[in-house]
Amino acid sequence: MKPYPICRWAHAAIDAIEGDAYLKTGNMVGLSTQQVLDCDHTSWGCHGGLYTNAFEYAIENSIMSETDYPYTGKSESCKFDKAKGKVQVTNFINILPQDSHQLKMAVKLGPVAASISTANPVFQFYKGGIISGASNCSTEETPVDSAVTIIGYGHDSHLGLEYWLIKNSWGTTWGDAGFARLAITEGGPGVCNIQTEASVVFTN
Repeated sequence: MKPYPICRWAHAAIDAIEGDAYLKTGNMVGLSTQQVLDCDHTSWGCHGGLYTNAFEYAIENSIMSETDYPYTGKSESCKFDKAKGKVQVTNFINILPQDSHQLKMAVKLGPVAASISTANPVFQFYKGGIISGASNCSTEETPVDSAVTIIGYGHDSHLGLEYWLIKNSWGTTWGDAGFARLAITEGGPGVCNIQTEASVVFTN
């Protein structure tokens, strides 16, 4: 795994943690991305990091709410307050690379943090529909350079395509209000290399 810049690794990790906690409790609490950026010293804040490092950090330290530890978008000194911790990670599992069937099983359990290649204009200027044809977005040699959260999968009967539904951290002006659909491939790295590296997380 390569570290991802611009804080995206932390957003993907927190989105996955939030999602699993919501499935467990039915209560949606916005969690602090900033805490992970500031306090996970195995990564490098907005200079790069890994969502798996964030999960390891959240096994040892509960994650505070976004309200108590607001986002600034830059690395600062750690201000973790254990008394205000809301959610803690109990475990995470790395998904077998390039295996869409195992990835589907993981997504059934909850949101999955996944690596992705975003350099292609097909992804950068996506506005809707399904990105399909792996070579249209990436090749196996294209490096993964970011992280997103896979929040579901489905089938478009009109196009005859299965797809991953992903949440990106580029804001609601990107894609379909911040979301995108990528075609599922039977095997291989997948469209935009979405099936290359992924992890599912479990919370208390």
